Amino acid sequence: MADDQLNQSREDSEKDRQSQAARITTWGEGENSVIANRSMDPVWMAIYLTDKEHRDSGSSNVTYVFFGVMPPCTAARFPMELLESTATSLRPGMNTDWHFGGLHFHTADGHTWVRASNGTLFEASEVPRSVVRQQGKSRGLIVNKHTKQSRLSNCGES
Repeated sequence: MADDQLNQSREDSEKDRQSQAARITTWGEGENSVIANRSMDPVWMAIYLTDKEHRDSGSSNVTYVFFGVMPPCTAARFPMELLESTATSLRPGMNTDWHFGGLHFHTADGHTWVRASNGTLFEASEVPRSVVRQQGKSRGLIVNKHTKQSRLSNCGES
């Protein structure tokens, strides 16, 4: 019985730790990408992409594009072209056949997560600070005129 209670406590603790991260999702809609934050807290995030050359070679080299701080209970839609052109400007000379890898984000409790393009969620190491510093003067794609934000219903639910 004590083992069952301990296991239940561990499961509950893990669910609590993932509760905000589980509410961060992304998907494609035609030529647009959508990111949704259904949590009640803001989330700092970057989008990571790979280029064809590094995908084909099996390299784990990625390019990060700072998205910004996503407000609570918000969805943001933006053209993939905007993401790709930003990535190309950060990595001149790179092959521009970009692939959306996923989101790399920090939750309010200080944990860092990745939501991969296939929907998988896992805890991760932090985004390299030097990468973000390069884009530090930018407030991110979230404030770009081509990014459309909308309020979401059912926030706080997975």
